[in-house]
Amino acid sequence: MFRWLATCFLVVVLAAGGFYLLVGSPRPVDPTPSASAESPRPAAAKKVVAARGELHAAEPRPAAAPAAPPDRNEPAPGVPVGALPLIVIPEGRVTAVYKQEVPIQHEGQLLFIGAEISEEQSKKLPPDEVVKARVGSLWVQLAAGEKEKNHIPESDVRRWRITVARTDADGAYGASATEIREYRRLGEDEEISIGATEGDIDAQRVQLLRETRFFRRLQEGDEVAEGQLLGMINPSRAVDDLAIKIAKLHAAAADVETARKTRDEAFQRYQTAHRLNVAGKGIMSDEDKRGAELTWKRYIYETISKIQAVNVTTSELKQGQTDLEMHFLRSKVPTPGRIKQVYKNRGDAVKMTDPAVLQIYNPNKLRIEGLVEMQYVGLLKEGQEIVVEPTRFVRHDKLLRGHLQEITGVAVSKKNDVVSASEDRTVRVWDRTSGKEKLRLEHPTPVHAVACTPLDAQANLCLTAGTDGIARLYDLDAADTTPLYKLSGGHSGQINCVAFGPQGRWCATGGEDKAICLWDTATGNLLQRFAGGQKNLTAEAASAAGGHRGSVTSLAFLSASRLVSAGSDKTLLVWTLKDDGSKAGPPHVIDRRSGDVASLGVSPHDQSVLFDYGRELRVLTVPDQKTIGVLQTASGAMNFTTLAQFSPDGKLILTAAGSDGRLQLWRAPTDKRRAYELCQLVSPMGAATCGSFAPDGSFLVTGTRDRQVLVWKAPTPEEMRELTASVKFVERALDSNSRQVRIWADLKEPQGLVPGATATLVVYP
Repeated sequence: MFRWLATCFLVVVLAAGGFYLLVGSPRPVDPTPSASAESPRPAAAKKVVAARGELHAAEPRPAAAPAAPPDRNEPAPGVPVGALPLIVIPEGRVTAVYKQEVPIQHEGQLLFIGAEISEEQSKKLPPDEVVKARVGSLWVQLAAGEKEKNHIPESDVRRWRITVARTDADGAYGASATEIREYRRLGEDEEISIGATEGDIDAQRVQLLRETRFFRRLQEGDEVAEGQLLGMINPSRAVDDLAIKIAKLHAAAADVETARKTRDEAFQRYQTAHRLNVAGKGIMSDEDKRGAELTWKRYIYETISKIQAVNVTTSELKQGQTDLEMHFLRSKVPTPGRIKQVYKNRGDAVKMTDPAVLQIYNPNKLRIEGLVEMQYVGLLKEGQEIVVEPTRFVRHDKLLRGHLQEITGVAVSKKNDVVSASEDRTVRVWDRTSGKEKLRLEHPTPVHAVACTPLDAQANLCLTAGTDGIARLYDLDAADTTPLYKLSGGHSGQINCVAFGPQGRWCATGGEDKAICLWDTATGNLLQRFAGGQKNLTAEAASAAGGHRGSVTSLAFLSASRLVSAGSDKTLLVWTLKDDGSKAGPPHVIDRRSGDVASLGVSPHDQSVLFDYGRELRVLTVPDQKTIGVLQTASGAMNFTTLAQFSPDGKLILTAAGSDGRLQLWRAPTDKRRAYELCQLVSPMGAATCGSFAPDGSFLVTGTRDRQVLVWKAPTPEEMRELTASVKFVERALDSNSRQVRIWADLKEPQGLVPGATATLVVYP
């Protein structure tokens, strides 16, 4: 036994020693994350949870004085810690406060869905848009002065010739006569009155009118008013029933008149019997006197009974009117209402089991419903004003067709002509208003870049470049398609990007050879070549040596003395230029880009640049690299690609995102408001490859892989105006599964939003 235990112990010791020799001693875990370039991207790892309120850091204001250079061990410039928090509630659903599912109140055949029009109006519409229907309705006699007092138009008044009985001064009936009376349509909730007392009962005060009326067919999106007749289920039986009830009313009124006359005659007979019994001393017996009195009193109660019969008949007539109204479809939504959906068509059979005939809503009174985490409920109060960031979808204004291959570059001249470059070796100039081609500039090789002089330039020039490494300057005001200058000798390969400086004094080109060339626009001379291509160097060493370590993908002038370049080496370089075009020392480096945006824009207004970092776009100030704001897609799952450009005034940012290159237009961040998506530019023409704003900012142009050039209208000041809403309800009951509560906020001005759309709610500190 002892020998067996010793053998086991020896085996364990030998196994542990072998493991130690093979693996080595264990290393302590460093709690500090690695700062190498291989470290995970924190921004890309974060996901935005849909329909959930989150606490974000407010974008800080840029510092007035330049800060110390950032630590190069950091993966990218970040938002400073300690900023005031704001609550973001994404994916809020827009609903209508006032909406109606117009119900079925009576079974039958649907005659039409339409709005009433005059006969003259019906003649101006196509026959298939007009419905003619025979409709019955009750009309009541106008009281004296009612038409003037209530301003009833003449078109709403009808006149009937009525036969009435005449009586003389003694109450005897004479010959019948006729008179003309004025009537108006009986209101839906109005009571029927034909007289308050027996002597005032006049059944002729109510008339049934059968008339032919005309209706215009209503469609989805049409506007309707509250109480307006929208459709009708065949009311023929209800109208016939009304005619029967009116006949009964006339008969009941006649019975009242008969009972009244009989009662009065019985009273006269009773008075005669009373005189004969008293004065005649037995001429009429007491029994006959009591009989006459009984007959008189019986007719008194019979008259009361006949009057009540008139009231019953009047109520039955009102009931018939109510039944007739149940055949009519009316809007109960406050004006203006709008038809959202029509469920039934003309001629369809409708049943009480059907949910509705059509749906109506008021587009001017909208509400946003969202979900917020329970821990933020204490920061929300009813009546609090919050900012609404809606998601809109916009279609293109014009489509310019003519290129035979992919569009590689677009620009807009100082005179608002659209200029497009393509792989088909042409640059085409289009009239923005008519969409017609004005000029075609032929090239020997595919063209990959194009730019136009800004508004403050004297000449209306166009700069093109392509795979032959030669840039060409054209005068767009000249009829000649020959270039003014060929800018050659600066690049040894394909040129990827071009740009004009302020006032068009200089132009710059960047290419696959990793070099940037600065040219004199007036003479076409090369002023400076910022050569790149140094290998095995850090970003700082490469910039000190003179440029990018990869191909140059975009160029933009931040000012007359600052040129910003982006390259495939994932760096942004900010070059400072002297008056003669030479560089004033090494460029300022903003490195560690980790996105897929090749063309990055700049904003001269606040001296900021766009920086792609994972799934984010950051707006950084130059040179201190302070973060003004962050752009992130709503889902947080799509990368920005291809392009990101500022508008001329710096208030808008155009981006492409996702594998399909969908376009988004963002409101640029400020020191008071964060960046958010104003709209998505929706087009079925394929992925976007390039984009540019007009110099005056009135429109923008994009190109696609499908050879199309698209022109889009820029948002108007009204569309740019900030939307606000007022918190109306914050739920106090917690869903134990999601730990979220509902919040409602009523929009103060819908501004183009419709039910079913989505919007983000932001609560600023």
